[in-house]
Amino acid sequence: MVICRTGQLKTVQRRLHAQMATNKQSDEMKIQLLSVNDSDDLLAFETLNRSWFERFIVGRDESFYSPSQINAHLNDCLAEYARGVMWPALIKNRQDDIIGRANLRHIEQQQGHAEIGYRVAQSAIGQGVATFAVLELIKIARDLLGLNQITARVLHNNPASQKVLQKAGFTKTAVHLRVAQVNGHWLDAGEYQRLL
Repeated sequence: MVICRTGQLKTVQRRLHAQMATNKQSDEMKIQLLSVNDSDDLLAFETLNRSWFERFIVGRDESFYSPSQINAHLNDCLAEYARGVMWPALIKNRQDDIIGRANLRHIEQQQGHAEIGYRVAQSAIGQGVATFAVLELIKIARDLLGLNQITARVLHNNPASQKVLQKAGFTKTAVHLRVAQVNGHWLDAGEYQRLL
């Protein structure tokens, strides 16, 4: 393990990101670092899947679904990436359509920790997209960022996501009560952890 100062570490991170060429591929799908060129496709993905996502997570404000707000969101994600606290990615199929999003958030390099989050298009459910996304995030966290632990929170109304995490080697470590209100109901969330 190379020990270096925070500034040096961020430089190493950026070089590694560039070397990675932002893509990890499988036969049917790839994980790709979010870019400024993704705004139109991202707006279409979020708009098309809005009602599907809102069945499981807190809905976004109506204003989010506009070109200007998607651009602002994209720029915020890329600014966090530049600061080394986020790794925002898209999951795309062979046709280069967005079929999911996957992120490492709240990256704490010194503590070796990050949180993962992901969402999958309704049309891609049951095709292994969530499993692919989680496994790729594990590789990125461990091999690219040198982290030693990742966590995820999943609302109790999403058993499919819980199974994906468990299959990827996560262990449930805590339950947080009444963390989100979805469709008028307060929901608890399980916290999952995986050592890398």
